[in-house]
Order: sequence, then C-alpha cells, then structure tokens
Amino acid sequence: MKLSIQHNIPDSEHKDLAVSFARYFVAADFSSLRGVLSEDVYIIIYDRERKDGIKPVLDYFKNWKTRVGDSFECEVRWSAQFSQPEIYFISNKYKQAYILTRVRDNDIQLGDITFRH
Repeated sequence: MKLSIQHNIPDSEHKDLAVSFARYFVAADFSSLRGVLSEDVYIIIYDRERKDGIKPVLDYFKNWKTRVGDSFECEVRWSAQFSQPEIYFISNKYKQAYILTRVRDNDIQLGDITFRH
C-alpha cells in the first residue's frame, strides 16, 4: 500500500481532515479513524446502497480493506470538479474509488463515496 499527498492542495480544514482520514485508513488505525468521523456519517456505494452511522461505515471500510489487502494506493488530491480535496484509491482488485468529504464541527462527514469495479 502506498499513500501520497498532492503538494498543491490549498491549506484548509478539509485538507487536514482528508489527510488524517487517509493516514488512519492506510495504517488500519480504525479507532483513530473513528475519532474524525461525525456521528451522522454516511456513505453511498455505487449510487444504490447507503450505510448510516459510524459503526456501519467503519465496518464497511474494515471489510473493504480486508478484501483488498495491501494491494492499493491512496492519494489525497485536489478535485477541480468539486473544488475540494478528495481521497482517491486505486487497487488491482477494484478500478478506482474516491471519497469527497464534508467538514462539520471539526469532524469528517463522509458523503459521496463511489467505489467502482
């Protein structure tokens, strides 16, 4: 697994939280990851499945990491389309995945998460 952070991302709360999320995820430090998620966190997977709450979201990410193993790259990069940082995954087992975040009260509120096969 590899983590990279694009150098030209403007400094912001979004950037700090996205980098924290990526570092905790790559290290499989789910207790620290829990600390940056908002209570009403949710993810939408493939535009058809929604998981609400910290436990279901963390369980999803734990299972995803178990399935993918260390065969992925994680990059925090600037999304020109959304004008904010995004967390981007590439894996041999999955084509791509990206996460856009919302920040509320210094917590990450994961919103538009798309994993594509």
